[in-house]
Amino acid sequence: MEEIEKILKSILRTAEIIHEHLESRAYRNHIMRLGIDGIIAMAKEGIEIVEQTKKTD
Repeated sequence: MEEIEKILKSILRTAEIIHEHLESRAYRNHIMRLGIDGIIAMAKEGIEIVEQTKKTD
C-alpha cells in the first residue's frame, strides 16, 4: 500500500505542477485543463482510499 500511496502522491504533484504552469500562461485549452483537473481529483481520491485502508488495518 505504501508504494501505491507514493505513486499517487507523485502523480498528484506532477499534475499540480502542470496545472500551475498552464495557469501561469493563461492556457485556454479546456480539454487539457479538464484532463489535468481529473488527474488531480483521481489522485486525491486514491490517496484518501489508501489512508482509510491504512487506518482499518
